[in-house]
Amino acid sequence: MVILLILFIWRTQLNVKLVLVTLQGERFDASVIIPSNKFRPESTNVQMSINVPNLSVNFSLPRWNIHAAYIPEEGCNLAKVGLLAVRASYLYYSETKENFVDHLTLNFEVSSVYLSLCQHV
Repeated sequence: MVILLILFIWRTQLNVKLVLVTLQGERFDASVIIPSNKFRPESTNVQMSINVPNLSVNFSLPRWNIHAAYIPEEGCNLAKVGLLAVRASYLYYSETKENFVDHLTLNFEVSSVYLSLCQHV
């Protein structure tokens, strides 16, 4: 089992907010292709792909957060996804010029999504 923890932090006028989102799955299959067949190319396009079958998305708050009293201590399940597939490419240039703009392209595909929201007591 593989677990990936994502931490969201943001600041409001009064305090700092913190949310923990956990992605849990049987396995994460990742592939990155970095072409290196040319010496100092003008641009490079890096291809990436990630496949995650049977993904579970969980949400939790730190115990010091007052809203944590309303969700279970172990957190709550937000979604179950049959398959998450991410295809990405990153095009970058070796020099900085006005018409050289890096591009990040992300394609997300999900199947068999079951969404559930935490219930407040």
